[in-house]
Amino acid sequence: MSRSVAELKKLALNQRQTFHRTVATEVYLTDEGALVVAKLQDNYHDMEMAVLVDRESYVIKDIDAVMN
Repeated sequence: MSRSVAELKKLALNQRQTFHRTVATEVYLTDEGALVVAKLQDNYHDMEMAVLVDRESYVIKDIDAVMN
C-alpha cells in the first residue's frame, strides 16, 4: 500500500498529538566571527545554544548552552 502524505496525515485528524519538537537555527556574521544560535523545544526540553566560530579556520572560539 502506498498512500500520499495528505492521506497519511488524515490519520491524525481528531487525535491528540503525542510529541512535537521544534528546532530553529540562526546565523549571524559578526566582527568576532560567525555566531550560530540554535533553539530546541519539545515536550521535555527548552534549550538554547550559542556557538561563536572563526570564519576562516572554523575553530570554535566560544560556546554556551542553557536549558530553561
